[in-house]
Amino acid sequence: MDDHGIVSPPLLGNEWLLAVRTQANLLVTGHRTVVDRAIREVAPWLRHPIVRVTCTLPLTLPIEASTLILDDVDALTDAEQTALLKYLDDAQAAMQVISSTATPLYPRVQAGFFSDVLYYRLNMLYLPLVRFGHESHPIPPHPNRLPH
Repeated sequence: MDDHGIVSPPLLGNEWLLAVRTQANLLVTGHRTVVDRAIREVAPWLRHPIVRVTCTLPLTLPIEASTLILDDVDALTDAEQTALLKYLDDAQAAMQVISSTATPLYPRVQAGFFSDVLYYRLNMLYLPLVRFGHESHPIPPHPNRLPH
């Protein structure tokens, strides 16, 4: 783990598309428009039903989802974090969770504002789509360009 709480190394290039295929939980850090573009790009490989939840609104979790996309996960209150952990514990094991935040989440964990248990549950693989102040890694434009 580095000083930003990154458990796994950042994914580069096509690696993140392969990560989506593994169905591991993925924490995506980047500007909302870049995250939205990435979600559209990987949508063909996500398992259905796909449910997208914006965490800046009251947290309403789906009854059933194969892929759960959580936008602005850093906005969750303590009670919502607890509810999400319980939901994930009770949910089917095959559900993939893709969480996004515009800013690094680990400083919130260090400050006690975000659950470390939830953080490590969501951060199985880490994908910085935008390195703050730097260019983002290219998103492959078409599934035929994926490595096999």
